[in-house]
Order: sequence, then C-alpha cells, then structure tokens
Amino acid sequence: MPFQLSPGVAVVEKDFTSIVPAVATSIGAFAGQFDWGPVLEPITISSEDDLVRRFGTPNNFNFQSWFTAANFLSYSNNLLLVRQKTTNMKNAVVTPSGGVSSITLDNPGYGYISTNPAPEVQIRTDGVIKSVTVLTGGTGFTQAPTVAFNDSTGQGAAATASINSSGQVIGISITKQGYGYTNPSITLTGPGTGATFSISVDSSVQEEGGSAPTATAVISGGGITGITLANNGSGYTSAPTVSIIPAAGDQGTGASATAVLSGYQFKQLL
Repeated sequence: MPFQLSPGVAVVEKDFTSIVPAVATSIGAFAGQFDWGPVLEPITISSEDDLVRRFGTPNNFNFQSWFTAANFLSYSNNLLLVRQKTTNMKNAVVTPSGGVSSITLDNPGYGYISTNPAPEVQIRTDGVIKSVTVLTGGTGFTQAPTVAFNDSTGQGAAATASINSSGQVIGISITKQGYGYTNPSITLTGPGTGATFSISVDSSVQEEGGSAPTATAVISGGGITGITLANNGSGYTSAPTVSIIPAAGDQGTGASATAVLSGYQFKQLL
C-alpha cells in the first residue's frame, strides 16, 4: 500500500471486474433445489429475505443452491430464480376439513315408531340444487306461483318464487337443496305463463378425500325430536342435504332437517 511523507495525490489501481454492482440492471438467472415454492416457474427475487419467503431456508440438501442464490443477491437485487423438480418434493395442497357441526331439525314428522332400528339419517352430497336463474319472467303472475322441481332421480328440493308488479317472475329462492338431481326442470303452479329458468346443480358438495359424518335420529311420541352427531365428517364445500329414511315397516313421514357447517378447507404441506 503506498504512503506519502508529505501532502500529494496517490493513484491506486483496483480490480473491480469480479464484483457485481448492486443495481437492478445486473440481472442474474439461476435454477436450483429449494425446500418449497413454485416449480419450474421463473420468479424474480430481490433480496435474501425475499428468497427465504418464497423458497424457504437452507438445509443439508439444498444449501449449495440456496447460498449460490443468496451470494448473488448480496451484490444485486434482481435474480430470476427457478425451483427444480426433484424427488420427495413438498407442495402446497388443499386438505378437506369443512365438517357438519350440527343438524337442525326443521320438522319432526309423525308416525315414527321404530327405535330398533331407528330411522336412518343420510347426509347426501350428490346432485344438490345450487341456484336458479330467471331467464324470462313470463306474464300474468298475479300472485307468487308454487315451485316444483322435476327430475327422474332427484328429490327433496324446494323453492319459493318472487314476482313484480308487472306480473313477472323475478327470482327463485332455494329453501331446500335436495339431492340426486341430474337434469332438473321447474314447474310453476298458479296464474301466469311463459317463465323460463336455468338451474345450476352441484354434482358434489364434498371434496375428494372427505369423510361422511355419522348421525342418529332420536324418536319420541311418534316424531323425531333430535339428531345426534357421532362425528362431523370433512371436506364439505357447502352444506349437504339431510335425508331421513324410515326403518323397514315404519310408516313415519315428514321429518326434515338441515346440516350446519363449521370450518372449511385449509392449506398444508404434504
């Protein structure tokens, strides 16, 4: 290192060819192994904190890739990073968890006498009526008509119609979603004609991998007084339909209930 005994100008040469200036114009690209993050998708990383947030921390398996990227980011703030596809990778997945927290009894019905076995409580997830859209309101509806769903396989759905002052149907509100519907249509009973509709059916309100709840009906005085849940099930994206089936030889009828959901799907690493 040069030094001087009196004031003057010292000229020193330094080699900066191996240093990457910390400016956004210095762009790097790197593909490596990381603990998590998008796979085979270029992601722009601007700092080491960003690297940790998007691709995780270093470990015994990825430290070479991780520190290579971190070293570049100590000189620059623009690294295009790609996570390689390797064996035993971790990836974010959806795990079904929406369960039935309770079943509300809407109508106790009558004529139920068998307690051994008790009426069967089925939680149906297939062919649920999701919504009804009015395509044309028709004419001559001086009062709200009665709504009936027609389908060779579905049952249990119910709805109410709303009309305006011009005698047109302006909406259909679902009160019971039913189950088993594949190609439903609507029949209106009452004054008025010409209304047409589009019906949306959810083929299943339970995700793949979900489990069914177990429920038991409680009978007293010929009616169902309550429904007890043994387990809540999982994987429901919306409330399923509750169906109460009398035991063989039992003449009970009219009981209905509604499932109440608690909790929905969450994300975890598998």
